[in-house]
Amino acid sequence: MNTILKLLIESTLILSVFYAIYILFFAHNTNFNFSRTYLISSLTLAMVIPSINIPVLPSGPANGFTLTFMHDAFQLPELFISDPNEVSVITGFDISVAQALLIVYLVGLLLFLSRFLFEILNFFLFIHRNGRKTEQYSFYKLIHTGGRIPTSSFFNYLFWDETRQVGEAEKKQMIRHEEGHISKRHSYDIIYLEIIKIIFWFNPLIYAYRRALTMVHEYQADAYVLDKNPDRPYLNLLARQSLTPWSISLNHHFSKSIILKRIKMIKSTQRRSPWLQWILSLLTAGLMFYLFACETKNNPVKSEPEVSYQAENEAAEEDPGEIYSEVDVSPLPEGGLEGFYNYIVDNLKYPEQAKKEGIEGKVFVRFVITKNGFLSQVQVIKGMGHGLDEEALRVVSSYDKKWKPGIRKGEPVNTEMVLPISYAL
Repeated sequence: MNTILKLLIESTLILSVFYAIYILFFAHNTNFNFSRTYLISSLTLAMVIPSINIPVLPSGPANGFTLTFMHDAFQLPELFISDPNEVSVITGFDISVAQALLIVYLVGLLLFLSRFLFEILNFFLFIHRNGRKTEQYSFYKLIHTGGRIPTSSFFNYLFWDETRQVGEAEKKQMIRHEEGHISKRHSYDIIYLEIIKIIFWFNPLIYAYRRALTMVHEYQADAYVLDKNPDRPYLNLLARQSLTPWSISLNHHFSKSIILKRIKMIKSTQRRSPWLQWILSLLTAGLMFYLFACETKNNPVKSEPEVSYQAENEAAEEDPGEIYSEVDVSPLPEGGLEGFYNYIVDNLKYPEQAKKEGIEGKVFVRFVITKNGFLSQVQVIKGMGHGLDEEALRVVSSYDKKWKPGIRKGEPVNTEMVLPISYAL
């Protein structure tokens, strides 16, 4: 639960930064293609970055540090450790806070998913029932709605409300506006946002993104109309439109957005250099990766003293010589990696202090497999504290079976390895 909560908090923080940048620098700019790309990309990055772990670790003396990349050593598959003694007994309505939050989340997810599927079903049913009123055009199908649906568009369908009293010129402008939505494939963005909203229904920033992206869609559709029509008649048409309420929100309909903002944007001449926009966007994305994906933020390296392991009746080399991080054949313990992992799982105990404080996270244990097959120089190169580091160090050091050494150019060599151990309650 702590891990999930951490991901949700980090996603929200990243969204906040990206959205603040958009409001301050891009929201009033007339480069609509960039604004659309920025909103979709930043939303995706905010969902992805917290789940990425770029293993960049600080090391070195206290008055400075150098960056050590984890892939410089041979990294073993991640090992997951949970508390096998943690048993939850639920009687009646006695449930934990975590379980209650999970239930609330699942109920919300089910409600939003049901609403989404209901709206999709309504569209297909309406299209099916009005198939005879369909007119085929070059890149879309026009359906007369008889007033049941306002003039709108969804994917390659344009819904025309023929009951509205408009002149022929206004009709052409309204239809071209919806053609703009169809040609720009705005419905794909909306479906993507709806899926994100279903998963993160509790996050208010998702709704802010939805409104911002919908507004950019309207700006693009307006620009599509003005490309073939003069400003004044179209501005007069916008001024006369009134908001037409309708329960289905997946489509774009002509009078749905805030008219005054659209009129203001049409009259706007504000433009920024696309290079400056991209530079600012990439710098922001890079900063988010550094803060939330790289393991350097507020995580000083635990420089535990090296603890060497020496097998019974065998002498590990005191000075193993040159150590390699890349070999042609990787070391393998007797019984295979499965046996090695089973040994750690069977012997490692979740520290009581960490359980009490709800501590979860990863501990990276570095060790060397000598060319004679001994496990030596065991140390924690990045830890969590709270007893997690010491327990990982103890168990890995106590492994008493020999390894098949790593092979480089046909000869056994000393091989550096890293084992990530992930603790989860």
